Amino acid sequence: MDRSKQRDIATSLTILVFLIVGTSGVMMYFHLFDTSVKQMHEVLGLVFVVAALLHVLVHIKSTKQYFTKKIFLGFALVFAGVATAFVLSASGGENPKKAVFDKLFNTPVEKSFALFGDNMQELQAKLSDAGIKTEGFETIGQIAKNNKTSPFHIIAIISK
Repeated sequence: MDRSKQRDIATSLTILVFLIVGTSGVMMYFHLFDTSVKQMHEVLGLVFVVAALLHVLVHIKSTKQYFTKKIFLGFALVFAGVATAFVLSASGGENPKKAVFDKLFNTPVEKSFALFGDNMQELQAKLSDAGIKTEGFETIGQIAKNNKTSPFHIIAIISK
């Protein structure tokens, strides 16, 4: 394939995927169509990384020139600082989803099962019908561990 065709492919792919990933990122920020947009954004984000690398490789001579410019180095420092600040601030506290699930999985089943509206016997029957043993276990976490399954699998069964 000739050099001109490579440049056309690399640039077109990079621009198109950037537009989609950029738009889906904005949609995620405003919580529009959350689940489907998030999945698309994640997959096409990986495609964008490949497209951007391809674009850089095809344009390597002109790309190398940017690395020595003061404006590039300035932006690199700013973005590295912002990214570091995000990472450090995010690691300062516990993930709220993790905290909720940890509490749910380690609370006595009488209390955690109450969240699912059915009585204790009905939920135990659902688990039993699915081949899950509950006798003698005090938490969803213990039930899952002793049945060699995930606590999320236990939740899926009792929430049906």
